[in-house]
This record gives sequence, structure tokens and C-alpha cells, in this order.
Amino acid sequence: GASASGLPEQDPKTAFQILKNELKKYDPLLLKKPTVIVITKADAIADEDMQKFSRTMVDKRKPLVISAVTGQNVDVLVRKLWSLLTADKIPPRRAT
Repeated sequence: GASASGLPEQDPKTAFQILKNELKKYDPLLLKKPTVIVITKADAIADEDMQKFSRTMVDKRKPLVISAVTGQNVDVLVRKLWSLLTADKIPPRRAT
């Protein structure tokens, strides 16, 4: 079915499981990489669906809800991705 916004309705947990299965078929090592779970198009999500998403846990984590149109949480996403990319690459500072 489709929501009032015309977007297909799909439970985020189901969508994530489908994605994980596809990644496993392609390359199981991808499942060992760090992940950020993001729900996009927040600007097009109905208020009642947004309330549901705010309580949803996917893979034992709370998804980050973003909107590229309004900029909602895009800065938070960038910081999360940056910290994942640099976590093992920046050596710790030495005390002087």
C-alpha cells in the first residue's frame, strides 16, 4: 500500500532485514561493518507515522530520522558518519 504522502508503506524493521539479507548474499563481510540506520524524507512523513518512528527500534537501535529538504538532522548524520570514518584512523593525542 501507499501512505497519504504517496510513499510506499514499509515497516523499517522489515526494510532493514531485507537490506541485511541482500548484503549477506552479496558479501557477508559487509554485515560486520559499522552501520547507521536512517529514515529519510522526514518532511514527507505524516505526523502519526513520525510518532511511530520516534518509538521504533531497528536492530536494537533507534534510527535517525532526517530530511534533506528541510535539513532536519542532516548535521547529526554527517557527524555520526565522520566519527565512524575517523574512529580508527586518527591517532590519539599525546600529552605534552
